Amino acid sequence: MYPSPLSTYNICFKMNIIFILYTTFHCLKPIESLSTKSINQPYRPYRIGVIGGGASGMFAATNAASRLHKYYNTNTNSNNPDHQLNHKKRVEVHVYETTNTLMSKVLISGGGRCNVLHDTAKPVTTILESYPRGNKELNGLFHKHFTPLDARAWFEDRHVVLKTESDGRMFPITDDSNTIMDCIYKDAKENGVIINTESKVYE
Repeated sequence: MYPSPLSTYNICFKMNIIFILYTTFHCLKPIESLSTKSINQPYRPYRIGVIGGGASGMFAATNAASRLHKYYNTNTNSNNPDHQLNHKKRVEVHVYETTNTLMSKVLISGGGRCNVLHDTAKPVTTILESYPRGNKELNGLFHKHFTPLDARAWFEDRHVVLKTESDGRMFPITDDSNTIMDCIYKDAKENGVIINTESKVYE
């Protein structure tokens, strides 16, 4: 038995991987190609805007901010006074959410328990059978960039203990969606993500 392929949250959570990878691999590409000379220019923050404060947006934002911080930590010239700033001040990742609530779908997913993943012990090909829409795109991502095991490790590294039930669905051991919400929110705040609620984005 697999999670419903039309489950709003499951699709949303899997699609955040696509968004994260787009943000980190494409948006950071210009930064990673900077020469040492350009890196040592006077301080200017690098800004990324993420539209939507759901699971996808928040997860993408915190991972983008984390990667940027690590990059600046590695490449900043410590002898340049302009670069002796807190690395979190060098990066601005903003989340813009129309409503006043973040990750609202996470709260109700899995009957309030949040089925965050599917049995990571199963092969990726087996897991993808439950996602007929987008499984081709996810196949490459799951194998090359951000695997189900990577997703599990991400949460466990942040002290979220997960359990696998008989039908393969994975929940936090607390059986409380707030555990997942709090984990992502805390990580975003620690990475300096700037959250803007009740903020609509117009073309």
